[in-house]
Amino acid sequence: MEFLLDAERVLLALIAGAIVLMVAAVRPNLPADSAARIGGAIWRRFNVGAFAAVGLVVVLAAVRLADGDDQALVHVIGGVAMLVVLVVKSRQDAKIAAQVYGEAGQAEVDREVARVVPLVVATLVLALVLALGPA
Repeated sequence: MEFLLDAERVLLALIAGAIVLMVAAVRPNLPADSAARIGGAIWRRFNVGAFAAVGLVVVLAAVRLADGDDQALVHVIGGVAMLVVLVVKSRQDAKIAAQVYGEAGQAEVDREVARVVPLVVATLVLALVLALGPA
């Protein structure tokens, strides 16, 4: 069952690494005139990958929990919490995309982006805590 825990930690580290890559490398280098539109498309792809990875983490942790590893409950609960954060973040991203393609002004888009930032940070913190913490 150690292999399953290792796989969970790798998946969580991939999510955290993808967030750092998006925030530090991809987002700042987007063209200014289309940053919101391109960024929204990239974050949608991230959301899909993160949903799949976290879903797999929850399934692997549930297998460990069924095998009698009581500490796997941490990853099950943490994974479900991360899925909730990702659902909320995904809805915010969709709202931003609708505003970018609609008639919304830049101030509205910036306000919605500011609401997404804490969700990105929460996802990063959850991924790191679960990957590095005891489970």
